[in-house]
Amino acid sequence: MNTDSRAAHRDARTAPNDRARKMLGLGLKIAGFGVGYCYPTYSALKLLDRKVIGPEDVTLWLTYFMIAFTLAIGEAIGVVGWCA
Repeated sequence: MNTDSRAAHRDARTAPNDRARKMLGLGLKIAGFGVGYCYPTYSALKLLDRKVIGPEDVTLWLTYFMIAFTLAIGEAIGVVGWCA
């Protein structure tokens, strides 16, 4: 067996693992987006349907969104990074 066929054989064995890792990564990103942005947005909009809104409720969600979007913008421009 020459080195090219060995490399092709090794790549064929690791390809399903790579696909599984990519699918798992995509699933985690979607779950993170749902927990990090969709649920808080739903909760904040549900808060607006109440007849009486307390200032602590508004302060909670305003603080959350200010921190979350500041970190998202910082990550997009390269100021904040999560992985080395």
